[in-house]
Amino acid sequence: MSPSVARVLGQAPGDLPDGRVSLYVCPECEDLGCGAITARVSRDGDTVTWHDLGWQTDYEPEIELADRTVTFSAAEFLRELHPA
Repeated sequence: MSPSVARVLGQAPGDLPDGRVSLYVCPECEDLGCGAITARVSRDGDTVTWHDLGWQTDYEPEIELADRTVTFSAAEFLRELHPA
């Protein structure tokens, strides 16, 4: 399993200095300076929850949080990734 997949599934620490996990970054430069969609990730057994989703940059101290939480099965997530 790649380190990025382990992070989004809550099996590895976040990749950002504040412990958050980057879910989507600029596909051209992968730089937080362009902004990224990030989240806090927690895991309970097979259930993964992304909470405090937000838009984050490295030049603004505040994160624009969305009022949204996403919960899903890690096994189902991996099954969907497998064909790719």
